[in-house]
Amino acid sequence: MIRNPNDIVDSLVAGFSGAAGERLLGITMYGSAVSHEYRPGASDVTILVVLADTSAVVLRAIAPVQARWMRRGVAAPLYLTPRTIASSLASFPVEFLDMRHAYRVLYGEDFLASLQLRTDDLLAQCRREVAGLTLRLTQEFVTASRDPRRLGGVLASSLRRLMPVFKAIVILSREKIPSSTAEIVASVEDLTGLGASVLSEIYNNPSVTKDTAATKYELFTRAVGTIADHIERLHDGIATPDASCAGPAS
Repeated sequence: MIRNPNDIVDSLVAGFSGAAGERLLGITMYGSAVSHEYRPGASDVTILVVLADTSAVVLRAIAPVQARWMRRGVAAPLYLTPRTIASSLASFPVEFLDMRHAYRVLYGEDFLASLQLRTDDLLAQCRREVAGLTLRLTQEFVTASRDPRRLGGVLASSLRRLMPVFKAIVILSREKIPSSTAEIVASVEDLTGLGASVLSEIYNNPSVTKDTAATKYELFTRAVGTIADHIERLHDGIATPDASCAGPAS
């Protein structure tokens, strides 16, 4: 178990640097591992590795290093090149915004600070993500409806999948992304008019009983629908700021 991600920085950098050599351009740790919300054994340790190229020779050299760190609890790194970063911005702006919200450069260049994220691209991906989640929720409820514990896990994981979208919604609504997950959920509830809703309830207590399963599912899907409506209002021009100004949290 990694109790403090700061403790592994030197060893992690040495491992990837030794394997990739001059092809290693940067390593960035992002997400809960660089925030006060990190929980040993529960939170992910996520890293972005930027390489000059992702040829088979380089990736094979890195493979043993990745395997060693995954046994310690580090998630499989995201491997990108400067070119793939540039070509991915329009398709995955929500993920890049999520990374940029909380990150620490461990080695080399800061590839996140200067990203230019377009409002239209953020809105388009938010619409796709929410629509996709709505479809998955229907399927997953049918599978898990008779098992309250499993359904609670479905709702909690669905809320986690929405967190990057929530950060995008906050930025697109001309607000600053709060530092804690609970505050982000509350901010989206306020922005969309949900008030204190099932979203906060699931975040604070994801457990579901046989008696509350159907009600929580209905409330959650209704909340997702309200969020989808808010995204449509943003798309129609109620709030369309320049998202390129959204930097990491202070």
